[in-house]
Amino acid sequence: MRRALTLVVSGLVAALLGILALGGISAAATATAEEAAAEARSASEAAKKAGKPDPYAPEVYGNR
Repeated sequence: MRRALTLVVSGLVAALLGILALGGISAAATATAEEAAAEARSASEAAKKAGKPDPYAPEVYGNR
């Protein structure tokens, strides 16, 4: 009986965590284009202030 109760409780906890994870994924996937652009802009500005290359700038591999 105790083993069955443990399995039921652990199953409910796993189901709850799965639902919360799916909710987080869907919330992250519904970011608008404006929010994404603002995030990219702030990341670029932070990199410039830190003296690092822009993370969204295209890479140049060699020269021709």
